[in-house]
Amino acid sequence: MVMLLVTTNVLAQQQGQTNKIVVDKSLLTPEQIAQAEAQATLDRTKSTVEQAGEWVGLGKEIGSAVDGALSALTERTDQFAKTDVGKFTMFLVAYKVIGSDLIQAVVGIPLFFVVVLMFIWLTRRNCMQRRYLVKEATDKDGTVTKEWNETDPEPSTQWSHLLAFLICSIMCTLIIFV
Repeated sequence: MVMLLVTTNVLAQQQGQTNKIVVDKSLLTPEQIAQAEAQATLDRTKSTVEQAGEWVGLGKEIGSAVDGALSALTERTDQFAKTDVGKFTMFLVAYKVIGSDLIQAVVGIPLFFVVVLMFIWLTRRNCMQRRYLVKEATDKDGTVTKEWNETDPEPSTQWSHLLAFLICSIMCTLIIFV
């Protein structure tokens, strides 16, 4: 049994070296050395070409697999997008991508203009000097005399309106740009 195992090991080693003879380089002529180097270069080139061919084949197989997977994925996605659940999912994906920007534009910009117009109206109404008619009288000869009174707003009212306007403007700007 031991002889059988040893014999198979020796035979396997000999089959791997059937065409090779090891000779010292100093025993060869220059022509033989050149021929051996040319043969070695040819063997390396063949092995490089064979390896490149294997890589090309592998690349082609990977490309075919990716193409098949992507075409199946696009077909299934198209079928899913045509269903009600697919449409809702596409809406959610679109909202996730551009929803915040859309809300900023749709809500923030009109809100900013409303705030500005509201503060212009409030400032004119509460923070500017106003004249109002106190008394109107007509003389015997038909001349109308009017008595006017003017009110000056409090400086605290003016500053509070300015501060409120600045705070609201900053909030609208943050809604639009952040």
